Amino acid sequence: MLGDNFKDAFILGESKDAISIQIGGGGLRIAHIKQKRFHREVLDIYGYDLGGLTDDDVAEKIKIFFKDTKLRNSNIVLVIPTHLAITKNIEIPSQDPKEIADIMNLQAARHTPYAREEIIIDYKIMGVYRANYTKVLLVIVTREVIRRQMNIINKTAIEIKKICFAQETTGRFISEVFKLSNDDFPTGFLYLDSSFSYFNIVFGGNSVFARSIPIGNRHLEEDYTRYVTQFVEEIKKSLDVYRSEDIEAVPQRILLLMPTTKYKGLTPFLNNTIGITTESVSFIDYLVLREKVKKMFSTVNPSLFLDVIASSFENKNTEINLFPEEIKLKRAFEERSRQIIWMGFFSFSIIVVIFILVASKIVFRSIYLDKLKERSQVIHKEANALESKFRTTQLIKRFLIQRGYSLEIIYRIYKNLSPAITISDIRFTRETSSLSIKGTADSMTTIYSFVEDLSKDDLFKEVKMRYTSKRKEEDKEVADFEVGIKLKMTTQSNV
Repeated sequence: MLGDNFKDAFILGESKDAISIQIGGGGLRIAHIKQKRFHREVLDIYGYDLGGLTDDDVAEKIKIFFKDTKLRNSNIVLVIPTHLAITKNIEIPSQDPKEIADIMNLQAARHTPYAREEIIIDYKIMGVYRANYTKVLLVIVTREVIRRQMNIINKTAIEIKKICFAQETTGRFISEVFKLSNDDFPTGFLYLDSSFSYFNIVFGGNSVFARSIPIGNRHLEEDYTRYVTQFVEEIKKSLDVYRSEDIEAVPQRILLLMPTTKYKGLTPFLNNTIGITTESVSFIDYLVLREKVKKMFSTVNPSLFLDVIASSFENKNTEINLFPEEIKLKRAFEERSRQIIWMGFFSFSIIVVIFILVASKIVFRSIYLDKLKERSQVIHKEANALESKFRTTQLIKRFLIQRGYSLEIIYRIYKNLSPAITISDIRFTRETSSLSIKGTADSMTTIYSFVEDLSKDDLFKEVKMRYTSKRKEEDKEVADFEVGIKLKMTTQSNV
């Protein structure tokens, strides 16, 4: 069954406005919501038919809305409708995020007739479906679409925080509204815009499939009998495409998101023709609405505003952001610059605080020093005695630290010593903190390897070969050598 009360599901820790703007689907759509601790409310909606309007005209319409609301620094997002994008469900033979990103960039152009520089892509990881395989929802939009919409937004002097994708936001929103996230089977939902309809399938709280249908609210109101058959055929095609891509199981029900009083015969018609249980539901029954929003929804189909309402609620929880890469880099750089400025300000503040603390400490110690001087005559002898004990303690400490140093040196030499080497003499020179090692080896290679191993030891500052000479001993050629070693620490008498 559907959720009993969507209002109770929204629990937020702060009060903040969120606004979503959509340009496309035959019209301009704007939704304004208010988020509070235990409450989310739709404050305002705005819709306008874009037929015959220039980009400047559209920008003026957006300005009018923001002039009335007097909002400038809210969380404002731009929403790209599903029909303006290409989506593909792809399996990637990797679970490494960097590898997945590289593969997506390489494969994107294969799924569209456009060149790579003409498109903007982003993707959402849907989960691991096979060993070492990740299923990814790839979203592709032409740069021209984003460029045009950003040009319109730039003329309004408002700042867009994110460019959302309607398929992702509506999928999350509807899953939360009707509590579909924990279902063991996919659910389809269908809603109408002015010139398009959108068929989505959600599973696990995410939209796993979406297809736009070029029949919208305008067509059904104009000639219902003529377009409803085409409408049903397009839904069947959508289900066929979904089955062919082998994404998930076939949905067991379809939610028709429109008021129960509108198109009354559409629900039973879909039940009879598609063969999947279809329910006519209204998502606005689960929202808190301002009075003027209620009045507007009494005259227009609320599903026209589903994309912007869903994006206002869910934009912080979505992963897809269709900003061009250069804008993402620019904003990342600006954010980094702001962080550096704040870091500089914070560091300067710390320095000022430290300076004040040090200055106050100096003043305090100066006063304290004057008092100590007054008492120094009395405790001078005790201070000298303590100093003498301190020196003695330091000598003992130094002795304890250096005790065993000579044994450590011998151990390090022994550790690097090959069985083919015989040491005949080891001498230590205190003045230069150096060692001289003489011995005999079975080959020159063994000697050089011994010297190289000693050079790598962190206890020795410098290891040099002083001389080598070959000779015969009992019909076998051997090599005499002498190695000089400088130690890193200056040794004392106990070495």
